[in-house]
Amino acid sequence: MNDRFRMPTQGLPKPAQEPVTVDEMRQAILRAARDDATIHNAMMAADYRGVSGEDRYVLLAYYSLRRVHDLEQRTLRWLDCHPAPSTLTAGAQHE
Repeated sequence: MNDRFRMPTQGLPKPAQEPVTVDEMRQAILRAARDDATIHNAMMAADYRGVSGEDRYVLLAYYSLRRVHDLEQRTLRWLDCHPAPSTLTAGAQHE
């Protein structure tokens, strides 16, 4: 794959080892804010509104869940428009 055309990461990339504490999770989210627009925008909105703590992460959760919903809806719409042909042959025998 050509790195020039690589899309920026979205969300949290899978770490080598899952965070154990909430503080480690918080640090992972803050590091990902550089590369992910949803995280960055939620943190900027929290700063602009003057919220911190739990409310900051409620904003992040809300916009992340909206993003998941929108992605699912777009995927389902795309699948409705571009159905894939069946890869099974009628009457095929499985060994």
